[in-house]
Amino acid sequence: MADYEEKTVAVLRQELKERGIPNTGLTRKAQIIEKLEEDDERRKGYTKGDKSADKKVSKPHDESMQDDSSRSVPNKRSPEQASAEQAKKQKIQYDKPGTQKPRLTTPDLEFEYDRSQLRDSRPTPGRIAKPRYDQFSLSEDLKQHFENNFYVPKPEKPPGRLDRVQKDELFVEQTRLDPRAAFHDLHKCLDKGPNGSPTADNAGFQLDYEKVQDWDRPQPYNKRAMIRGMDRAVDKARSEEDQIFDVFFVDGERPDDNTSHIAKDYVKDQISKDLNVPWHQINPDHAKQWEKQGFKKVVFKDWWKEPTQEERRRFSNMLKGAALRKDL
Repeated sequence: MADYEEKTVAVLRQELKERGIPNTGLTRKAQIIEKLEEDDERRKGYTKGDKSADKKVSKPHDESMQDDSSRSVPNKRSPEQASAEQAKKQKIQYDKPGTQKPRLTTPDLEFEYDRSQLRDSRPTPGRIAKPRYDQFSLSEDLKQHFENNFYVPKPEKPPGRLDRVQKDELFVEQTRLDPRAAFHDLHKCLDKGPNGSPTADNAGFQLDYEKVQDWDRPQPYNKRAMIRGMDRAVDKARSEEDQIFDVFFVDGERPDDNTSHIAKDYVKDQISKDLNVPWHQINPDHAKQWEKQGFKKVVFKDWWKEPTQEERRRFSNMLKGAALRKDL
């Protein structure tokens, strides 16, 4: 029997997926191992010639974006007959309205900004993928488009009344399955593990596994500590803003209080593109580096323009989850 104890949860979940075994409600490593060992026993009975085992083998279960239906099963029929029979048996345990529709995947949600509407049309440094729509940024027309042309699997709901833990598990599983969900990319990153392939957030930047892991850990609630933390964060942001503005704008020229928080994002964007450093990493040290490299200070009134709708849309994406991105 395979030594599952030495494998990570992410690897074990992948093995469940490859075997077509549902993992709804399996949150602990011991539960996953138990499922795999049960499947091992069923497979042993099948290979020894137990004809009834064919009925016991777990039905294929499509959890990934790729179609695993081509996984071979020993039988005496021709390959064509076997494929047809397997297709008939592929009764997914998820609610799948309109089986003729393709499954919605992250590439289906990708888009590009209209660069003619951006103040600086240069490429965004550090981006590893195109930006994507999520459930909050989709227009009504796009929501209807995806509903009409794609399907999203729904996890099998346990029978009876659900307790809080079961509800949380069901929510997380649905988030894993729906690429439009707010935390889909974070759970995808966690499922891959620390050595998994890079995962991009909705803005197209790579997530940092350790930061996402910290986000996923339960945090004790302490109101005073939260308020102190927020105050420190505000003070730090103001200090960094002042330092960046002092470097970027000519003396005596700077945004007023009504535009400073918006202007800072665009100042960082220009420095980011001039230095080819990801936007979320820009700090006062990068501003000083920008000045040392010979870039000229600007006059605020000549430089500032009210953001277009497309620019606002871009920065709405850039700001979401920036603290969880990997520093390159």
